[in-house]
Amino acid sequence: MNDTTDVIDRRTTEVGEHVGAAAQGLHEFAQELRGETGRGNVFSAAADEVARRGDGLADYLRNCTTSRLLDDVERLARRTPMTVAALGLVAGFAAARSLKMRPVGGSGA
Repeated sequence: MNDTTDVIDRRTTEVGEHVGAAAQGLHEFAQELRGETGRGNVFSAAADEVARRGDGLADYLRNCTTSRLLDDVERLARRTPMTVAALGLVAGFAAARSLKMRPVGGSGA
């Protein structure tokens, strides 16, 4: 179980880094929008809000332990079971599609 925990911890940290980079890009985009118009507008405000939420998610993922992640998922599943079921359905569909796209066998012919 320790190896699995280590992998999950590494992966959540990596995803947190990617989310943080995307949030930084959104912050820069919002700044460019403000520079083009000379003032803030609804689009720059929306980009800033999404970027702030991305920053929060990135921080959570970077600092999250496997046990905390599992506790949070369990808490979410108890509060909104249909949301978790829908997310599971989407994840299963995405996994099936990605497996379907992989070539079977190594011959390539």
